[in-house]
Amino acid sequence: MKKVFMLLAALLLTCGLSWAQTINWVAADQGYDNGQVIEDVDFNDDVSASFYQGTNNNPPKYYNTGSAIRCYGGNYFTISSDESLRNIVLTFASGEGTNAITTNCGNYSNGTWEGNANEVTFTIGGTTGHRRIAAFQITYGGEAPSVAMPAFSLAGGTYIGAQTVTITCETTGAAIYYTTDGTTPDNSSTTYTGPITVSETTTIKAIAYVGTNSSSIASATYNILQLMTIAEVRAQGTGNVYTSGIVT
Repeated sequence: MKKVFMLLAALLLTCGLSWAQTINWVAADQGYDNGQVIEDVDFNDDVSASFYQGTNNNPPKYYNTGSAIRCYGGNYFTISSDESLRNIVLTFASGEGTNAITTNCGNYSNGTWEGNANEVTFTIGGTTGHRRIAAFQITYGGEAPSVAMPAFSLAGGTYIGAQTVTITCETTGAAIYYTTDGTTPDNSSTTYTGPITVSETTTIKAIAYVGTNSSSIASATYNILQLMTIAEVRAQGTGNVYTSGIVT
């Protein structure tokens, strides 16, 4: 059994693969003094954090009330790792404020950050108030999840009259973004929420995201020929009109 495990480990190292690791860190277990200023934290040999006073008069401090690091409005902290950070969950103590928290990358909502970065900065909003952070759960390392390229329901080409195009992605939970002006899409482009009506010649480009991991860009150009009635043809006066099929 030991030989099998060693062979498996060697195979993973040869292929350049690694498992994601998770740290569970609790402020109350660190032996901090009440009111102690918090500056640097080593979660383990791979992951660390630095806390900064920022624009507030008070720096981040540990308090026994709530058993948490109290970060005031205007304070910020940065979590860093030699390997890619994937997920960070903040656990808040009771009695804290409601200051908004923003990050410089990835996606953050309701105490949970997701992304793919070696460093993430969390900023406490406002000029008063505070947030009480009692614990961190940090997942890092491992292979970045792949995201499938979006697919169009209609292949690019020439069509008569308006067409409807739907965009899908095989990757579960992926968000799709697109452009129709020929520019390169990213996660700040228009979010795909339903079928797109193409009534004139248009190039659609789409990309899918899971966190900060993105797919390849899909692109299709639809050349739309307009239907015309006999009256519309007559109204054009001189000039050439090209038709296909039967004209009645």
